[in-house]
Amino acid sequence: MQWASGTLRADCTKGGALVTTDTVKTVTGPGQLVGVDNGDPTDTTSYKGTSRKAFSGKALAIVRSIGTAGAIVVSASASGVTAGSVTVTATQ
Repeated sequence: MQWASGTLRADCTKGGALVTTDTVKTVTGPGQLVGVDNGDPTDTTSYKGTSRKAFSGKALAIVRSIGTAGAIVVSASASGVTAGSVTVTATQ
């Protein structure tokens, strides 16, 4: 299995206040979203899903290759902030 990494960094502040709304992740290309997290030790939400509430302005998407080479695009959006995406290249 090949691994690729990329960082999608969001400024999750709006007027000085931290945005804590759900972040929604989508994956296109030869990859699949396998988990989401936010680092909050008190959050008991399942790791399986496509959204996670941000904690300290951050949320994590765990993506794996499906075994085919190509560009994997991971996108994230949340209410009150501009959506963004990162592209990583999977190789065989």
